[in-house]
Amino acid sequence: MKGFSRLALVGSLLAVGSAAGALSKWILVWLSDLFGGPSAVGAYSLLLAVGTPLFVASQLGLRTILLTSQTAWPWRTYLTLRLFGTLAAVICLCLFVLVVPAIPLSLGLAVVALKLFDSIADLDFARLQYHNHLATLGILGVAGALVSIVGSISAAALFQSVLAAVVAAALASAAVAVVATARARHLPYSASAPGGYRAILGASIPVTSAQLLASLLTYLPVLFLSMWGDLATVGIYAGVAYVLTAADLMGSTLAKLMISPLMEVAKNCGRAAVASTSRRLTLRIMIVGLGICAALMQWGSGFFSWVYGPEFALPWYSLALFALAAIFIVMSYTLSVSLNVLNAYLSVTVSFAAACIVAVVVGSILHSFGVQGLIVGPMMAASGAATRALLMLWRVTKASR
Repeated sequence: MKGFSRLALVGSLLAVGSAAGALSKWILVWLSDLFGGPSAVGAYSLLLAVGTPLFVASQLGLRTILLTSQTAWPWRTYLTLRLFGTLAAVICLCLFVLVVPAIPLSLGLAVVALKLFDSIADLDFARLQYHNHLATLGILGVAGALVSIVGSISAAALFQSVLAAVVAAALASAAVAVVATARARHLPYSASAPGGYRAILGASIPVTSAQLLASLLTYLPVLFLSMWGDLATVGIYAGVAYVLTAADLMGSTLAKLMISPLMEVAKNCGRAAVASTSRRLTLRIMIVGLGICAALMQWGSGFFSWVYGPEFALPWYSLALFALAAIFIVMSYTLSVSLNVLNAYLSVTVSFAAACIVAVVVGSILHSFGVQGLIVGPMMAASGAATRALLMLWRVTKASR
């Protein structure tokens, strides 16, 4: 009972941290709309749509590999790979900012800094998670989010600029990175084999591909709409689509909680037990999600109009697509962590690749028929999320045999 209570407390702390993190990132979207309207939201969202996949690719799946690899490779190897990957991502995002005139240079550099500090902290978070210090992760998440929220709002109010808000968020991220590094480096880490570059990069290919495709799938509608529409349409979609970001963070929290218990289940009860546990949790997520879907359809339009302005009011069927996409996103996280525990990394990659293809095909067909962008975007999100969740569910069942 005591162990269960502690797990529930840690889970609640991680959930609060993820919710606070989602709120801190949404604050930047809201401030963009407040100081620049839908077009400013579109510019900021386009930066994230390009920058996030770049930095996901640069991380090389090192966090997942460190936590699931049966060989403890040297910490210096992980640090070296992270350094070169992050440097490549910074250079690529800076080049994008320089060649796209619609993106203000100062805003672009601020987002680069924000992504840079997040990437630095990620590997130290992995070391904390490696030692099962989930409570520390939760505390850092809550504290970092609160500092970011207070700093962003204060800076925006003082300078009347969303740029100041993003800079404040980047500084908050830097502070979290410093604290995470200090905490993580005091924890012991002993390598069981030297080198590891080739082995880690070999495992990184499917892991990174899956994470990159997952990030790309999230931002595909933004990239698609930015090609065929204006930044205002992109901004309206991105403002409402923050429910998908919230779902992504919720799923990430569940994955953090699940990975260690599922490793124990696999070790003690076998692969079939992993699949059974994963399917039960997926069903519960679907049941809870359907209630949230109904609420979003009923009150979502009025809520988004109140928060952002009348331009962000969407019909119920668009909101239903957003809600369904959110449900499938959370489901996908629980299923993907099960596949990682089963070392079926390639299955995760294939599922995300198929989802991206489906999303692009659906978007292209709808666009060819002249369907409005604010319907095309949610339909792409829902079709892609459903594809990856259903394929992963099938693969979990098959991989457990």
